[in-house]
This record gives sequence, C-alpha cells and structure tokens, in this order.
Amino acid sequence: MAEYEPGEYATVPVARQAVGHAGVVRAPRTLAALAATAALVCTGCATDTDGIAQSVQTTSAALSPSEWASIEVEAGIPPEPDAATVAAYIAELEAIDPDIVHGEPDKAIDRGRNICQSIANGVEGEQLIASTNMRFISPNHPGGFGQEVAAQIVEHTRSYLCP
Repeated sequence: MAEYEPGEYATVPVARQAVGHAGVVRAPRTLAALAATAALVCTGCATDTDGIAQSVQTTSAALSPSEWASIEVEAGIPPEPDAATVAAYIAELEAIDPDIVHGEPDKAIDRGRNICQSIANGVEGEQLIASTNMRFISPNHPGGFGQEVAAQIVEHTRSYLCP
C-alpha cells in the first residue's frame, strides 16, 4: 500500500453525483487505508488494486451527498463554497498569476479545499507552503509557482475557503 505524508490524500473515483467538482473524492489516507483493508478482507486477501478501487467506487456511489459532506467535514475538508466565494477566490488567484487557475476553476477550488484539509490536519509553515507549491501546478509551471506565490495562495485560501 502507498505511504502518504501528513496532509496528503488519495484520489478515489466515485459517481459524479455523489461529490460534485471533478468526479473524485480526495479521501484522507486513513479512509483509503480502511477501504483497502476492507477490500482485502472481503476478497480473501486479494491484491488486485482495480478490485479495491471498484469496491471503494461501489461503496462511494451508495452514499448520499449529505453523507459525503459529513465524511469531508470529519476529514477536515471544508464545505463547497458558494458561487460568490468561488468567484472572489478565483479572482484573487488570477490576480497573482492567471496561470494558477489555468482556465480550470473547479480544479483550483478542489486544490484549495485540500489545503484546508492539510491545515486541519496540522500541516503548517514551510511544509504547508511546499505542499501548496506542489498542488498548484500548470503546464507552464509543472514544478509549481514557487514559495512566494504558494504563500500567497495559502493566504487567500485561508481567507476564502478554510473555516
């Protein structure tokens, strides 16, 4: 099983109506580990990762949006922002550098919500800036936008998305 650093997440495919933005849920490593363990126990110690993903996908699709919201809150992920908050947050990011959003506001919102999850899980300081720099990438900035821009992204994310 993959190892995750504090504040990192696993991407698990699920039914689009269950989660919204990108059709995926970023589950905290404990949820991913529990799902993987349950899948292994249920299949008699199978090692097929596609089978694990299918088990998680089937279980995930059965959850209601309110159940997902509850899971996200427990994981430290803030609720989906309203349209005005999205517009303001995206405007702030584009004011720093339009390539941060790169025409994909849903992706920028998801990345920002993941920063909030990292903060909720105790990630701060240089580690938070470094992970933000790795999260916010684009084709023109595959290695991130640098520490100074990442710090600005964190500041705006705290203001607009984090509870």
